[in-house]
Amino acid sequence: MRTNVATKQPPRHTHAGALASHATPYQELRRSVLSCLLWEDTFYETGETIAARISRNAQIVAPEQLASLAIEARQSFHLRHAPLLLLLELAKTARGIPGLTRNTVEAVISRADEMAELLSIYWKDGKKPIPHGIIMGLRQAALKFDAYELNKWDRDGGVKLRDVIFAAHVSYPDIERARLIAHAVNRSHFPDVTKGGFPVTEALGLIGQPKRQTPETWEALIAAVGSDKAKRREIWTLLLKRNLAKERGAIGYMVILRNLRNMTEDGVNHQLIEGAIESRIGARRVLPFRFIQASKVAPQFYRSLDRALQGCVAVQDDLPGITAVCVDCSGSMTTTLSAKSQVSRMEAAASIAGCINGRVRLVAFGQEAKEIQPIPGLGVIAALLGSNVGHATNAHLAMHIVNSMQPAPDRVIFITDEQVTQALPIPKPPRAYIINVAPYENGIGYGQCTTINGFSAATIDYIREAERVN
Repeated sequence: MRTNVATKQPPRHTHAGALASHATPYQELRRSVLSCLLWEDTFYETGETIAARISRNAQIVAPEQLASLAIEARQSFHLRHAPLLLLLELAKTARGIPGLTRNTVEAVISRADEMAELLSIYWKDGKKPIPHGIIMGLRQAALKFDAYELNKWDRDGGVKLRDVIFAAHVSYPDIERARLIAHAVNRSHFPDVTKGGFPVTEALGLIGQPKRQTPETWEALIAAVGSDKAKRREIWTLLLKRNLAKERGAIGYMVILRNLRNMTEDGVNHQLIEGAIESRIGARRVLPFRFIQASKVAPQFYRSLDRALQGCVAVQDDLPGITAVCVDCSGSMTTTLSAKSQVSRMEAAASIAGCINGRVRLVAFGQEAKEIQPIPGLGVIAALLGSNVGHATNAHLAMHIVNSMQPAPDRVIFITDEQVTQALPIPKPPRAYIINVAPYENGIGYGQCTTINGFSAATIDYIREAERVN
């Protein structure tokens, strides 16, 4: 008997039945992470199944790859929870690699409340000792935030800022932050001296009962005036003007998009709101599909939102030559991105298609496939919804259309969840890409097409930069 024989992997299939590519653990991890809103159910898989697959593959890949992916997911794709889960897996696999975990934790944590969120995920099944790398990373990350940010994001929850301070033994060298933390961690009184020997009364001048300072956030300001529309209007107006002037305490761009209806109902000047939308101050981390959600809630601002979305990508270089873009309009793409979202995966895919600069030809596919108008910005959504191609996933029909185009495109980009019915024909364009917008285990990429994961405009940046190098 011979034992040294080649092993054959069992075939894999998409949920729709097509033969799927065999991906490496790292490729599987990327497709699960960069298209994932963690613990959210999808059309074919539960959020728990996806999270378990992420954890499983994270334990297999090289720690350096895992660290790089966690940073990319947070900084380039602007995801929040999936990168935190990767940090916890990194703490298990990076033992013996000096500084990798703590430096990655510091790089990933971009907002003060993410420190408590990281511990909340770790303690989801009960409190337990925290890995040393996570403790050191939290200690480094905590020093990035000033007193305003720490106070603003000290939210009520199962894990609070005081838990982070105690767990990571965080201390601040400046009086302002040290006093703020003293108020946050002490409940009934200030001790004269801490257990570690720090003289609280002498060094900080704190006596009496701790009192947490209410942060001047937009939520606190609005809540303080209750249902008084005139005062609410004054506050919204002040916050929008701060945004336009780039002043401290300005309202964030995501907050603007999420509160368009509230501002309108409170009587805020319409032109001021439009000015804030189109200024795009603070919009760098806003994913394209957020503009779609805002336009559904406040359709009266559609044109401003459309201009803002197009403005976010107008500064980017065109993709050279002709780009054929094929968008999946199948039934599985009609499910929303999350339980609270009003945006479907198809609409998120459309928002990416609307962000492609240059000469574009657009194909919608489902049961059938047809070429439609390549309207930039939000207008592409109406074009795709009106294509009436049915709800199957016959991506091969779209490839046939692309292969017959004259002149031949320089590249083809499929934006899909990859749960197709048949394998794709060989693409005639010299460059072929699949942008995967769902975290499913199996897909059709990794062979004749380059697979890119996620529903961020960063995916188009990747294509542009990769072609410049090659």
